Amino acid sequence: MPEQRERFLEEIRHHWGGPVGIETISAGLSEPRDAIEDIIEPYLIQQGFIQRTPRGRILTRLGYDHLGLEPGPAARVAQATLAVCAAEHLRGQGLEGLAAYDLSETGLKTLVSTASVF
Repeated sequence: MPEQRERFLEEIRHHWGGPVGIETISAGLSEPRDAIEDIIEPYLIQQGFIQRTPRGRILTRLGYDHLGLEPGPAARVAQATLAVCAAEHLRGQGLEGLAAYDLSETGLKTLVSTASVF
């Protein structure tokens, strides 16, 4: 993973896993906000390492795993929120049978990848 992405994850971790505002992250990395939102974040969101919330960016369980750390409370909430959103979307598409899913690392990555398509 490129150095910028690792620094981004570490910056959120430095703030107890989030939520952290984009301006705070931008200042901590000495990177312009646009560069972060256009270059660094999309990959991290797609991989399920971070999640955007109304209060800021948070590390997910996968983000903590990638860093080799135990998740904090924000990561547990992010994982649960993502699971509920994915289940609701599947139900809305008439795919109730697919709403029962695996929240293991692999299952969560699949949900994140699928959710980014919608």
